[in-house]
Amino acid sequence: MMLEICDLHYAYDRKEILKGITMSIPEASFLGIIGPNGAGKSTLLKNMSGYLKPSMGRVLLDGVDISKMDIKKRARHIGYVPQNTAIDFDFTCEDVVKMGRMPYHTWFQKETEDDFKAVEYAMRITNTWHMKDRLITHLSGGERQRVLIARAICQQPKVLLLDEPISHLDIKYQYEIMNMLLDLSYNGITVIAVLHDLSIASQFCQKLALILDGNIIAFGNAKEVITVENIRRAYETDVVIIRSPISGMPVVLPSQMYKPQKEATWNCPKG
Repeated sequence: MMLEICDLHYAYDRKEILKGITMSIPEASFLGIIGPNGAGKSTLLKNMSGYLKPSMGRVLLDGVDISKMDIKKRARHIGYVPQNTAIDFDFTCEDVVKMGRMPYHTWFQKETEDDFKAVEYAMRITNTWHMKDRLITHLSGGERQRVLIARAICQQPKVLLLDEPISHLDIKYQYEIMNMLLDLSYNGITVIAVLHDLSIASQFCQKLALILDGNIIAFGNAKEVITVENIRRAYETDVVIIRSPISGMPVVLPSQMYKPQKEATWNCPKG
């Protein structure tokens, strides 16, 4: 499904956070949203999910304004994984993922065989099936994050929105999740993720949107967006950009490293 952002504005407490963002995200693509802290990335994602309502402008899904959709219909089309993964209730991981099937049911309706298949599929591709009987409150932040991604996938959405989906993960699971999201896009799902690691975003995302002060200042593939000039403008820092020997995509490195005046002396206590 084509997702279109049309002259989107959003203000909070009289402060304009988004300032007329316009872009089109084709079906079955993987878009990374990057930019410095406070640029408006998470606010944009919340507007795209329908969680927030724009002050002006529209979000269209195949030409239909998502604000006109009822909540269940919107949830069948758009899955959203927020940045905050805190959960306070003692449900098993399987029960949490099963909540992704709620848009397809009325209250007290029993799960179907298709529901159980969707749950198992979502948990297996996020490598969480082995945790299905564990309580969500007993998981680490990274494990919990993967379970919430599984819940969104279990919705079987046409568009999947994720706010910093790899922020709590070690490098193994970062790559697993990014590869999985890319595979989902190859299988027809439009994936849009807010990402902080520019090098990872560059390797996996088909397109990038660089946001600064509520505006898109660069949009295109990684080679077009991840440039020394764009990074200096957005992040107010100088970097060196090299090409990955594997993908040929940009990898961002600091241009200067701190050099101590003298080598530190470490005194380790004797055991």
